[in-house]
Amino acid sequence: MARSDEPLIAHSSYSKWLARLVLIALAVLCLTPLVALGVLANASLRFDQAALILTDPVVLRALRFTLIQAALSTVLSIGLAIPVLMALRQIQYAWVQQTVRLLFSLPLVLPQIVAALAIVAVFGQNGWFAALTNELQVGWPSIYGLGGILLAHVFFNMPLAVRIFDQTLQSMPPEYDKMAAQLGLKGFHRFRLVEAVVIRNSVGGVASLIFLLCATSFTVVLMLGGGPRSTTLEVAIYQSLAFDFDLGRALFLILLQIAVTGMIVLTLSLGPQSELGGSNFSISDQATSRFVVVDRPRLRFDSFALLIVAFLFVGLPFGAIIIDGLLANPLQVWAKPSVLAATATSVVIGVASAFLATLFALVLAGAASTRTLAVVPTLALVFPPIVLSAGWLLTIRQFVDPFAFAPALVIVINAAMALPFVIRIIEQALKTHRVRHGPLEAQLGINGWSRWRLSVLPALKLPFLTGFAFAFALSLGDFGVVALFGSDRLQTLPYLIYSNFGSYRSQDAIALALLLTSLVFSAIGLAELFARYDRSERAAPL
Repeated sequence: MARSDEPLIAHSSYSKWLARLVLIALAVLCLTPLVALGVLANASLRFDQAALILTDPVVLRALRFTLIQAALSTVLSIGLAIPVLMALRQIQYAWVQQTVRLLFSLPLVLPQIVAALAIVAVFGQNGWFAALTNELQVGWPSIYGLGGILLAHVFFNMPLAVRIFDQTLQSMPPEYDKMAAQLGLKGFHRFRLVEAVVIRNSVGGVASLIFLLCATSFTVVLMLGGGPRSTTLEVAIYQSLAFDFDLGRALFLILLQIAVTGMIVLTLSLGPQSELGGSNFSISDQATSRFVVVDRPRLRFDSFALLIVAFLFVGLPFGAIIIDGLLANPLQVWAKPSVLAATATSVVIGVASAFLATLFALVLAGAASTRTLAVVPTLALVFPPIVLSAGWLLTIRQFVDPFAFAPALVIVINAAMALPFVIRIIEQALKTHRVRHGPLEAQLGINGWSRWRLSVLPALKLPFLTGFAFAFALSLGDFGVVALFGSDRLQTLPYLIYSNFGSYRSQDAIALALLLTSLVFSAIGLAELFARYDRSERAAPL
């Protein structure tokens, strides 16, 4: 394996310079608006004005709500993931475990705008549960506000926590389970004394990751916030630019958001690290437990009941997308010229973003050191899409019409947001290639561009396609970037969904959500297919 201070493949000065240029481009993309915003803020805001904005009750309330909802979402997600994990470990049937794991993988790739719409369809005042309670003549609370935001965040992050903890437990030596069985440990006592000890080191990292994801959540809060009392910093930035056009407030909020996310990322880097999933991208988890399960009932009623509740909580929104989407005359909605144009725009932007992200990932993973690669995810975490979009909007408007460059900015920012995920896919493939073929390449004297052309690129065909499909799916479902740049001239499917949702055309919105979900999961399905073929080829003997 490569050390942290050396590249994985490249020995050519050209490839190293390419990697440096990509890193410089990423730094320019992220840091240029930050520097420009600082200059603009210094020029347009006096100290007393900045202090006035800082002490503004609206700004303080947005900052407080950002941190409170993220903390509550983290506690609920982890607190609910633990009993669900315990129930999953109690069930011996492999098909039950695999079904739950597959379902819990789906929220990880579902666009936030689709998930928010689906949660409204299930839990909203006109949703499935409200219709049931109306029949029983029982009132149903409003979905908008803190409750709806927490519900959506738990929908995304509880399955994420279960997935990470479950994969951590699958790496536990089988001797632990044998010893627990010999000591007669069962149920809660077994979990407390054996499994909790294994996962406790990853709890801090998972909690920090979920907190950061919730603190930078934009689309969910925008759609489910329901008013100024449930506004985060990112939503306040969007409102300052899209509605009030208060540049001074927007400048200050952007800098404040970057400071907050920077401190959270710093805290995350100091704590225990946690990885999402295994080394390779996979939406499904075919691996079953390595434990030798003995003296455990084949089916516990309480575990099975809890899994059913968790299954319904995660599965019902997907059912709402399919059922309500099919009932909304989807073919008629999809045939509209505006929908066809938005779909074509989404596909073009997605292909361009995916190609750019995969190309950058290939250059960086091959020529940059693994220590340098660790900086890339940090940039994506510190500068969320809405912050980068707002920063560039305010920066380039000083010189040109920003909406004239909107498509290019959307493509580049989407590519930067997908880059950390694609790098991980290609980096792992390069590590495997180096172990399997590095000695032979050295003996044959193949290096530089010849190594890339004759050995590396043919071996990376499947990982390249996997990363491309995954980046394409991420770009298709993004709303954070196009939220500010979207207009009559630039409309994507997420932008059109939000426009219909905001105009109370819920039937059209859910039909478009079905279309977007079909496109995203088709791309993810291709990525999974490529990943499986790649794993089978790497597992084959030389």
